[in-house]
Amino acid sequence: MSDSETIQVAFHETARPRFFALVAEFFAQASDIDRQRDELRYRQLCTDYVHSLRRGLEDTAQDLLRQHQHQSGTAAAGLHLQQAISEYVHAFVQKTR
Repeated sequence: MSDSETIQVAFHETARPRFFALVAEFFAQASDIDRQRDELRYRQLCTDYVHSLRRGLEDTAQDLLRQHQHQSGTAAAGLHLQQAISEYVHAFVQKTR
């Protein structure tokens, strides 16, 4: 396995559980919101969780890249991690629509 692949695997091993935990937490928090009457509150909660997810995933990616900074493939891994972060955020937005 290349250094880039090792970094990506480590990222997803952390990101996937974080993603599902935040989705579950979001729906628990949103369960008492009546979207017919309070869509703005629902959207704000969603925005807060998106920011939290993105921030957490970016921190994880930065930590991994820092740990592996002297290995080959770090630049390529960084690009893959940016794409993965976008995909996790997009998936969260889709699940919470």
